[in-house]
Amino acid sequence: MGWTMACIFINEDSTGYLGTFPVHSPDKAKVLLANDFGIQYRGSRLANFDAGIRPPSGWFCIGAYDRALILCGYEKLYGLAENFESRFLDSLRQLFSNADILFFELTVSTGYFAFEVYSRGEFERKVVGDPERGIVINEGTITAEERKLDIDIDAIDVRRGEAIVFKLTERFLGVPFDQFPAEKLSVEEQYRSR
Repeated sequence: MGWTMACIFINEDSTGYLGTFPVHSPDKAKVLLANDFGIQYRGSRLANFDAGIRPPSGWFCIGAYDRALILCGYEKLYGLAENFESRFLDSLRQLFSNADILFFELTVSTGYFAFEVYSRGEFERKVVGDPERGIVINEGTITAEERKLDIDIDAIDVRRGEAIVFKLTERFLGVPFDQFPAEKLSVEEQYRSR
């Protein structure tokens, strides 16, 4: 049995900002969740990003920093890449209109991967695929990260989806996701109100 993960990284600072381990602001998280996202929750606890990557059932993770944001495990993130009418993603893009934004979803057990990336507010790339269906969505121009991996935009190997996503996270973390010391980055886990 594999794991499933869905995250959004938002960065208004220089490349790799989250890799400088900025301090999480619970007050900023509270304002963003209540006022900007309309998300209600019952309780919260401080954690590190290693724990927050795949929070327990009923919980999600937020990291609110001076110039960046992380959101993982929130229910509206799952299936987001294939949902073309996403008010949630639209509101994030409006709120962080000049930021780099990476949404990604990975399901190890099935090989499913999805990502959507914006560079300084402008759409750059969106790809969705899995071994059973192949590449379902392939939009935008190839990213610098994909070029470094020798990805052919017209013949993407779905088995390389995770590697592409991990390489894209380097833009936000300073290193690929699978090399990032997630235990050093402070976040907050929120218990979702139904």
